[in-house]
Amino acid sequence: MKVVLKVLEDIPRLDTPVNALSMGKIDKPDVVVSYLRAYAAMNFIHRWQIVYGTNISIDISSLMAVCGCVVVRAYKFQEVCFSFGCPDYREYGQIENDKLIIGMPYQLAKPLFEED
Repeated sequence: MKVVLKVLEDIPRLDTPVNALSMGKIDKPDVVVSYLRAYAAMNFIHRWQIVYGTNISIDISSLMAVCGCVVVRAYKFQEVCFSFGCPDYREYGQIENDKLIIGMPYQLAKPLFEED
């Protein structure tokens, strides 16, 4: 029980309640979330290193994996976040077994897709 409580304590939380959640094509979203296969993730990391000149550090959890550890962490700490999902998210969100989830602030994502 101590381990579970410690892991739950480390999951990022928003300081204020969410007013709205929009999905789909949005001009300037707060956070961009996508599902990637390994090859696409490798291409993303390669592009990140070219644009930003740094490596990406990854902190992964299997509890609240997408909602807390990807979306909230990306929003609150303005960083790129990866997740393999949690069993419930994979089942109910119908995430394919060969995909991982990535989230990042829009400000960091935009330069990655601009032409060189």
